[in-house]
Amino acid sequence: MLIARPLLITLAFASITFAHENVPLIQRDLAPCNGVEMNLKPKEQLLNRLESTDLDNLWIQFLKIQSDLFFDKEFAPIFDQTWWNEARDVLEIGSGNGDLLVKMSAAFPDKKYVGIDQQSTSVARAQEHFQSDRLTFVEWNAECFQEAFSDRFDVVIFRLTLQHLKQPRIALEHAYRYLKKGGHVYIVDSHDSSRQSSYPIPLLDKAVKDLNEQNRNRGKGNRLISLEIQKELNNQSSSLSPYFSVQMSNLDDDGHDTRDCPQVMISSRDVGASYRDYYLLFLEILNKGWNIPIDFEQAYEEASYFVENKDAWLRSGKHILLLERKE
Repeated sequence: MLIARPLLITLAFASITFAHENVPLIQRDLAPCNGVEMNLKPKEQLLNRLESTDLDNLWIQFLKIQSDLFFDKEFAPIFDQTWWNEARDVLEIGSGNGDLLVKMSAAFPDKKYVGIDQQSTSVARAQEHFQSDRLTFVEWNAECFQEAFSDRFDVVIFRLTLQHLKQPRIALEHAYRYLKKGGHVYIVDSHDSSRQSSYPIPLLDKAVKDLNEQNRNRGKGNRLISLEIQKELNNQSSSLSPYFSVQMSNLDDDGHDTRDCPQVMISSRDVGASYRDYYLLFLEILNKGWNIPIDFEQAYEEASYFVENKDAWLRSGKHILLLERKE
């Protein structure tokens, strides 16, 4: 996730079919606005639906599209690794609605997966829709130790979770104790200064800047935490130094690119209108959840440029970090 999840998440979207071609997912799944939007153009329909949809439902759809867009790109660096292919038990800390683990379990059915999250409604939704013999969801706080998980997992995943924790290093210490010998922690987190695109996105840049400023003022969130932890481990100055060593990162300690693994990038040719949905959902969440003012006419135009120009690309600004458990 990019920012903190809401306390409540409802369980369903209305499903409406539109007459125009190539309807993006967001236009099919968000609630119609007062039953009158069929007379509007697709742009007006989309913006009206965003405005009339509550924050909980926006989050559900955002998390799904986020996984759809970035799963392959974020996890490609490990899929050909021997340790990953030999792993049998995987834990995701901060699993939310379960969207990521559903994709992972479909791609790698030889493993068993457990997801934990402290939001009860997120866990309930994941259990209702996705629970199976290979896929389990548990309500639990990442910063509290769970004895039942001791020495149980080959891999622990933190995807866009560490940045929201009050004590992320404590959560990683717990992860160490959850891992079997030779286990790995795979971290995907935000690194905003790495975000680049083939075209200007000033509205998104300003919105993220406003979000970071609000979080700093409230003492919530650290979107540089994974890089800080990496630097501490490489300098042997971390409370985590006895537990982990850095095995791979797409950024060096100063935030510059490395050759260890590719950056997380998407192109218009590959994802099309799904990126516009993702972009506008994110901004609507910032508007409703953080009261950040957004010019949605401008936002639509910025996002539409990406969709309409097939050579357009975006580097999403993610830090990928692989830690190995020390013996």
